[in-house]
Amino acid sequence: MWTPAFLDIGFLNRLWLVRDRGERRFSIPREIPLPEVKTLQKKIGAFLGDLPTDSLRLQISEEARAIFDEWYFGLDPGPFSKRLDTYGLRLMIILAANEREKSISGEIARKVVKLLEWQLEVRRECDPVDAENNIAKMEEMIRRALAREPVELRELQRKVNYHRYGIFAWKSAIENLCRSREVFFDKKAKVYSLAR
Repeated sequence: MWTPAFLDIGFLNRLWLVRDRGERRFSIPREIPLPEVKTLQKKIGAFLGDLPTDSLRLQISEEARAIFDEWYFGLDPGPFSKRLDTYGLRLMIILAANEREKSISGEIARKVVKLLEWQLEVRRECDPVDAENNIAKMEEMIRRALAREPVELRELQRKVNYHRYGIFAWKSAIENLCRSREVFFDKKAKVYSLAR
């Protein structure tokens, strides 16, 4: 799904991406205990019972509108920001319903904007690296891995999956970035970081 055909039609922007590390916990998930299912059913039933049965018009406060407007009009147009605004509108409704609010408050809008900013960063980080050779790919992956915070050598190597591209590509890439002063190695803290 990360081929140019899918990326060109904006497939990446049709997904809410989550970047995390998976771990093996269950070979076959166990059945959820019946008391937990009953508790959840009661909570959902109470929540749905509180909703009006006639048409509901969810109001948005002026503060919430101003917060969302500021984010929306300040958003750099580009491939990673497409459709984020529509996610934002849906998330405001979901959060308002979840918090049993009759209108979208400034606090809800702030939470949604934080989620949207986080999603934008995840999209940038997960964007497939387009480069002419393995060394150029490795250089870009190192930049992305260091974009958030300084990282120790072993963690950096793990983040960029250096085994996949080989030691020559890894060494060449990290040396190129250090030589060009895009990346620095702090000998005292023993971490790599991007130049600021």
